[in-house]
Amino acid sequence: MKRVLLLIKVFAIILFSGISIQGVGQTPGVQSVVKEIDNTGNIYTQQIEVLKTDKTIILSQSFDQSHFDFYLVDENSNIVNQVSIPGQYIVKEFEILDNVIYFCGSIIAGGLSDGFIAKAKVQDLFTNAYFNWDIIQTTSIINKIEVYRDNIKQELSHIVGIGLDKIGQYIFVHCNELNNWNYTLYKSTYITEYFDDILLKEDYSFPPSIFQNIFIVGRYNNGQRIVVRKFDMYNISNSENYWYDINTNFQKTASYPLVADSLIYKWIAVAGIVQDINGFEETNIYQIDIFGQPNAPAFAMYQIQSYGNYNIGQAKIRDLMFDGTDIYNYNLLVLEDAVPSSQSNLLNSIYLLNMFPNISVPYQADVLYSEIGGINYPFNCLSSFSYYNFIATSIYPNNNNINIWNANRNALGGNCNFLIQEPINVVNFDEMNNCFFTNIPPLNNIYNNYITWNIEQVIMDDKSTNTICN
Repeated sequence: MKRVLLLIKVFAIILFSGISIQGVGQTPGVQSVVKEIDNTGNIYTQQIEVLKTDKTIILSQSFDQSHFDFYLVDENSNIVNQVSIPGQYIVKEFEILDNVIYFCGSIIAGGLSDGFIAKAKVQDLFTNAYFNWDIIQTTSIINKIEVYRDNIKQELSHIVGIGLDKIGQYIFVHCNELNNWNYTLYKSTYITEYFDDILLKEDYSFPPSIFQNIFIVGRYNNGQRIVVRKFDMYNISNSENYWYDINTNFQKTASYPLVADSLIYKWIAVAGIVQDINGFEETNIYQIDIFGQPNAPAFAMYQIQSYGNYNIGQAKIRDLMFDGTDIYNYNLLVLEDAVPSSQSNLLNSIYLLNMFPNISVPYQADVLYSEIGGINYPFNCLSSFSYYNFIATSIYPNNNNINIWNANRNALGGNCNFLIQEPINVVNFDEMNNCFFTNIPPLNNIYNNYITWNIEQVIMDDKSTNTICN
């Protein structure tokens, strides 16, 4: 998950400039630059994160699926630094904090799988060719991580993550550098609870007691309930644990993993492909109020936005990114494989939603998809340099090379446009009085140990980039 800076940006305009639609049809829209790295990747294994205002790091599995690579991309250079991770490491995700990269996944040895966490200064990884790692005992994989600074010693960090134990049950791990890298594993009392996503909500413009939280978002009871667990970053035992019954309230079931991100102030967003009682699927975006109603004992479901009508298995949410606010827009980008209304085939698109409070009436949202020369360019991950600008990465369909999109949603023109499809209708349900339930037990502490960092060497190389269009 990308780190979100909760900054309120107010403009003297109401509509987005550059992406508003007049009428129906495909309209050239967002200006963008597409670059290609001269190395192949495996489709939908790419992740991109911002290191600095002009530098990004990309993760991709190799085209032959033999190993994973990291790429250090400088916008001011056509040379890309590449490091190849040894093949026994299956890398699932990475995060950047300051100048340190952290990643996680599983390590395969002797036919067995162990979850691992690794870290390296960017210079050590890309110049000195090594990283530090260790197995997280009793786990088989660590799927997702987040990293944050300690509140007392800012130079030290905490790592939190979700994964699976040796018997396939979901675990939550907290690693504390302040305590000599002690780590603790936690597990739900419900063996059928899934941990789908983990996110941080930290904003130091508000009192620290309000926004220093970790959230785990998941499902329970065959996807009939959404579960949200909230933890104090600096006191994990201080938790709030809630669930919301989407089956009873809306006759829907969350059949696939949920994706979550932090919205501004007191809200988080949770996206899911849900199934109705007739077997059709749609996209639902849940805006959750983590304070709840005044004097309420739980979170509240603030609003639900819904769009799409798919056959089973036709849609997949790949990423979710909050992209700031202006006067009447809380901008949420949903990266999704779906079938837009004018298309008969699955299309990889970005949906631009407005999560402004009390938008309790249907509205039209814009859909962006990428096409050059009749070829649809798929994305796998969203990140951002700044407001109204996002970057995405996947592979170039012609030759499987890794490509990078750098798009400015506030600018029109250029030879390398996104095409904005006709608006999609979004239905909005006002749920302000619908609280979550609280009768769900907290996670159990099941294991404690210490990370002993080992050193692993990587193979370094340089690649070049080629501008496809701009």
